[in-house]
Amino acid sequence: MPPIRFGWVAPPIGPVKNDHIPLAISQQETIIPAAARYFDSLWVYDHFFDMADRRNPWLESWTTLTWLAARFPTLQVGTLVLGLGYRNPALVAKMAATLQALSAGRLLRGIGAGWRAEEYAASGYPSRQSSDRVGDLTER
Repeated sequence: MPPIRFGWVAPPIGPVKNDHIPLAISQQETIIPAAARYFDSLWVYDHFFDMADRRNPWLESWTTLTWLAARFPTLQVGTLVLGLGYRNPALVAKMAATLQALSAGRLLRGIGAGWRAEEYAASGYPSRQSSDRVGDLTER
């Protein structure tokens, strides 16, 4: 039986003590290295802004994954989960292949249909019916 593996979510939000530094940055010297001793992977959310307060700093997921993969070379990295409707699928495939090559195969990719209509609207993407978005995930 394969071993059970555990992952830790690297929080992309802030502010920390009102200085508007995202948590992942402020935790890179203490919390994330401690988590790296006990977890096998680091994960980030694929949202464009904080659900509780849009004014809070929020890091973009692909850029954060790349930073985490470089900063913590013993851990796998992944998205919880990548919203399919936020990016061109061909570009996502190229980005994933690139990060997979640069990280020596440590990318784990979670993908979903994307559900947050507020993010679609704020980013100028069309918000489609959930059945259509889920249908996009089907293999053809």
